[in-house]
Amino acid sequence: MQQNVFVSGGTGYIGSELIRRLVAGVHKVTAVAREGSERKLPSGCAVVTGDALVAASFVEAVAAGDTFVHLISLESGIPPLGRRDSSSPLTCRLSRRP
Repeated sequence: MQQNVFVSGGTGYIGSELIRRLVAGVHKVTAVAREGSERKLPSGCAVVTGDALVAASFVEAVAAGDTFVHLISLESGIPPLGRRDSSSPLTCRLSRRP
């Protein structure tokens, strides 16, 4: 059964391999990539140009019922998970549209 899968972090080591396997398994895959990095995504994957840390840049591409795989890697200088709060730019909220 084909599934729609949305991936953040698809240009990375794990994300690119996951996308290859999902596409080979006949799933429909869409991934968010920063401008200039789109070419790093494996073939067979639809691309949304945006920032995985800014939900507004890709939220319209995520449909209700999609599987969302979040695999981004954080650079140094980002506060550890335990020190983030809801005002952190890394807090990503996806809400269902009516």
